[in-house]
Amino acid sequence: MSVELAVVIPYYKRKYFDETLKSFAAQTNKAFTVYIGDDCSPEAPVDIINKYSSQLKIVYKRFDSNLGGRDLVGQWKRCIDLTNGERWLWLFSDDDVVGSKCVESFYKTVTIAPVFDVYHFDVHVIDCEGSVIHKAKRFPDIISYDELFVRNGKGHLPSFVVEYVFSRDVYQEKAGFVSFPYAWGSDIATWCKFSRSKGVKTIQGDEVYWRSSDINITPDTSLTYEKTLAIIKCLKWYKDYFNSKKINKEIPRVFFYHLFFNSTHLTRFQISELLQKATEAEVLPKIWGSYLSRGRIIKILRELKNLLQRK
Repeated sequence: MSVELAVVIPYYKRKYFDETLKSFAAQTNKAFTVYIGDDCSPEAPVDIINKYSSQLKIVYKRFDSNLGGRDLVGQWKRCIDLTNGERWLWLFSDDDVVGSKCVESFYKTVTIAPVFDVYHFDVHVIDCEGSVIHKAKRFPDIISYDELFVRNGKGHLPSFVVEYVFSRDVYQEKAGFVSFPYAWGSDIATWCKFSRSKGVKTIQGDEVYWRSSDINITPDTSLTYEKTLAIIKCLKWYKDYFNSKKINKEIPRVFFYHLFFNSTHLTRFQISELLQKATEAEVLPKIWGSYLSRGRIIKILRELKNLLQRK
């Protein structure tokens, strides 16, 4: 089989990188090239790369400056630019792992169902030791872009970036990734944009394992306000880009979902400011923002969050 798949890893953290490459070295189908874009990391990975150089086809590039710290999506793009014309692109990470049959399952799915631009693996969440702490929430066999937005936005179908494989054609046709601060929401916005005409096809046969640890941005509550601001920008983008009745109807609910779950890490002033910014961005109707910015909003949000967590 010809090599049609590029695995693209924007590298910065060394801690679990050996396990990442080990999981790709264990693939039952080796028809792929691994491209590693080193974001001027203080933790050089050359020895780890050398360890797997006889088992994997690896292209390694160390960039002269750090970009991910100020523009993570920009780092993703310059890593994609390292690739060599492969038909399929898989943006991965330096701390997650893949099941041994992922590449094999991908090629089988593309052969059976070749019409899609975006393919998806179900994802298990693992801890620092590699033990599964949350089993995958199974995606439908095919999901439309607007249903992906709604179900992800409400927390019903989590997404972690690394489980999507997409075509180079759609990447170029749709002008690449959608950029938001901290890349927060950039992944789902991008997959929705890429899959607008055909939907997302789920790959059966193996899964991806996303690592929850203290070295990634997802659990970092110190950035809660900034990430919620990014969500407002993201929702505004959905409203303007798709102009879809289904999406527009759900945008306020998705915003409140995020606000509810972030409320215990936000001050009263921050919540009021976020409501104001969401209203100004037309993510919320003006009357909602005006009403909710008054009264005992923090207490209400926290009580709702506690109630939802008990279910």
